[in-house]
Amino acid sequence: MPIVGKLVPDQKQKMRIRIKAAVIDVATGAWLFIIPEAYNDARTSARINREESDQGQAARLKAKAYKALVQSLLTRFQ
Repeated sequence: MPIVGKLVPDQKQKMRIRIKAAVIDVATGAWLFIIPEAYNDARTSARINREESDQGQAARLKAKAYKALVQSLLTRFQ
């Protein structure tokens, strides 16, 4: 009975997220880009939970990236 891939992790996925934000002052027309650091993650998953694992990995990376973006905005505009 083959179990590799069903219960035993058989695939490693690397994911990277980078976000960019444009801040525009509508009164003056001045603008700037804010680009926080890129975040990387690598996870192993089995076929039985691969979709759930991939979605969780993407959600964690998005949360880190958005938090870094908010911190960048706060330090720049406080």
